[in-house]
Amino acid sequence: MERECPSHIGKYRNIRFLDEGGMGAVYLAKDPVLDRMVVIKQLKFGRSATNAKDRFKRELSIMNKLTSEHIVRSFEFMEEADERTGRKKDYFVLEYVDGMSLNKLLSKDKHIPLNVLMIIFRDTCLGLSVAHFHNIIHRDIKPANILISRKTVVKLADFGIAGLELEESEEDKKDAYKDDPSIYGGVGMTLSGSTVGTLSYMAPEQMDPSEKVTKRADIYAMGITLYEMIYGRKPYVFQGTLKAQLALLKKMKCVKPPKSNGREKIPLKIRHMIRKMTMVNPKRRYSSISKITKISNSYIKAFDNHDVRVQLAISLVHHPKDEYGYEVIPPKNRIPKIAALSALAIAALVGLFSFAWKQGIFHKTILRHWYTPVTINLSMPETKSVKADLPARVFFYYNDNDSIPDVPGSQRDFIPSKNQKDKSGSTIVSIKPVYLKHGDYRIKIAAGPSVWWKDLRIDHDAVSLDLDYLKAEKRKIKISLSAVDDETGEDISNICSCKIQTDEGLKDLWTINPNTLKTGDVYKLYIKSEEYQDEYFSLLIDWYQDELYINARMKKIEAKIGDEK
Repeated sequence: MERECPSHIGKYRNIRFLDEGGMGAVYLAKDPVLDRMVVIKQLKFGRSATNAKDRFKRELSIMNKLTSEHIVRSFEFMEEADERTGRKKDYFVLEYVDGMSLNKLLSKDKHIPLNVLMIIFRDTCLGLSVAHFHNIIHRDIKPANILISRKTVVKLADFGIAGLELEESEEDKKDAYKDDPSIYGGVGMTLSGSTVGTLSYMAPEQMDPSEKVTKRADIYAMGITLYEMIYGRKPYVFQGTLKAQLALLKKMKCVKPPKSNGREKIPLKIRHMIRKMTMVNPKRRYSSISKITKISNSYIKAFDNHDVRVQLAISLVHHPKDEYGYEVIPPKNRIPKIAALSALAIAALVGLFSFAWKQGIFHKTILRHWYTPVTINLSMPETKSVKADLPARVFFYYNDNDSIPDVPGSQRDFIPSKNQKDKSGSTIVSIKPVYLKHGDYRIKIAAGPSVWWKDLRIDHDAVSLDLDYLKAEKRKIKISLSAVDDETGEDISNICSCKIQTDEGLKDLWTINPNTLKTGDVYKLYIKSEEYQDEYFSLLIDWYQDELYINARMKKIEAKIGDEK
């Protein structure tokens, strides 16, 4: 006999009875304003629960802020008078999910592949993670509260309902607890103010009113749910009382999943995840649902998610009493990816090996018996010019006293050492060590205009050469001068003279002994002419610069008024 339904509940019309739960009737209705189907749940608040309704409204306000496609949306809370009795009743309006709950899917299909189950589980975790981010604990996670739409969108339902202090009749208890054995002779959903949840999935700390319930209780329930999804049964049989059940859990310490569910092997990482999620001690469980989501993703990514969801979608529209035969979706072809990763790893190893070889890491460790380090420190006159870039290099050759071939990869540039100056002010430059096999060698050092050769014998002892042959290097300077008119560009060198500043004052450059002009000093020169303004040059001549060219552009002296008369 079809149950009589109210003609309307508030603005909602086309009321159709769906189910009867521990809290009251559940209806399907239509929102005429937004033209959509909704679910309306009747709530029965206990007579002594003076604050329960206000608390529920606050929780509803929080839930309305959760924006996730994996959480069933809550629309509003209503108080409406009953059409027959006139007594006010409380209703909760929710999003309607056109599909089926996970527990009905598990009852219909006994052989659901693991990849399908893991996608459902992962999506549920995504919804729960949003709630946990807002510090909302579900408290009653189970397959009946996981809904799957025909488009395979997984949604977590009934947030906060288990936490309410509700009034229940004996008939309600029979309907609510009829599925599994429990302390009430049924599934054991307790609705007292202190112990809340469904016993089959309840964390141990939820059974003890003195314990604080945290997000880890939801993680425990998710672990029990996943176990049931994979193995088709709950991990243990209840003992008849909360006390006995709690003692059993503490004795077991955690759920221990089998290696196979009879259809396929269960990967170790999935079994380990279930063990850790269902630890009796909350502190030993995962600290957040996000870690569980990452592990689930690592398994799911091996499959084509679209093909897996297609199989799930077909099952959802299949006859609700007939089991659907899922097609086997094999893992993706990982050979190209593995080959690419292997090639990348080999390239990285080759690069790392090459770098280590060039840096001498192998030579000074495992090859030290056969290779000897050679370092050279060179004292050079101080380079005074700003940003002077003086090339200074060393070259190594095999000394066969014939063709003198070079040692491959041995050329080195001199670079300033940590102690860049010695006591005399000379600049010290060094090379990165060169590792040579035992034998006879020649080295060539080219620094600026100077080249220096040395024979060298290498044995087991490290070689460090400190060279200072350039330390006091000075060179004669050759100076070439020219001058042009600033306006015409005409060469006027023949009417110009050059003066140089000396300790005795200005002297004509050509009267100075050329041998006294040396590199490494600063020279001040004046280009003079009776008809032109003086041009002044102050020049720093570094130790390796031995030719100086000066081209002066001379400006005529302006005639004063009256001078032309």
